Amino acid sequence: MSRKFWIAVVIIIAAFAALFLLANFRIMSSQTADNSQAASARTEEWSGGENLSPSTTGLVVSGTTRLDLFLQAALVRAWSSQPDLGQVEALQVPPELNGLPFLQVEIKQQQVFWSPFYARSEIQVDAAYAFSGDVSFGEDEIAHFSSAAGRPDFALMGHYTVVDTSWGLISRAGYLDYLAGHTAGKILESLRQQAGLQ
Repeated sequence: MSRKFWIAVVIIIAAFAALFLLANFRIMSSQTADNSQAASARTEEWSGGENLSPSTTGLVVSGTTRLDLFLQAALVRAWSSQPDLGQVEALQVPPELNGLPFLQVEIKQQQVFWSPFYARSEIQVDAAYAFSGDVSFGEDEIAHFSSAAGRPDFALMGHYTVVDTSWGLISRAGYLDYLAGHTAGKILESLRQQAGLQ
């Protein structure tokens, strides 16, 4: 076979590889299991069912992996689709304490295997939210946080585990986007439940 033929074959293979590595698409079936554990605390002034939208909530997803970036984008999309949560602003670093709501998310562990036809993963994510913006409380101290007298405050610490197996035609970006969207939904679901919004 001619050299031109082999060059064309290499170009086609490279194009397909780039498509599956860079494009965001998926035609797949998934079996996804998750486990959520959330603890919350609130001041006496927090009556439950408060609207979380008096001001913009700051959001930081720690880390710079592709999954971190997809999770941040998924949280912004999911948050923005729920009017009673108000607006959200993705930040690079935690803001100075300014009394505005703040959500900090960190992927503690990610084990992701991907191929164009089969993928599996297990990720563990921690999230800390405070209506006052102060998420400096530790896991064992959430019940003892304090806020300005007379001001309603609510805090949440959540741990989320997602285990997934998927098969079909799956780009890497498409799979990470799926994992991120599923995880973002679980984080906001527990936030709403613990805050008394549903």
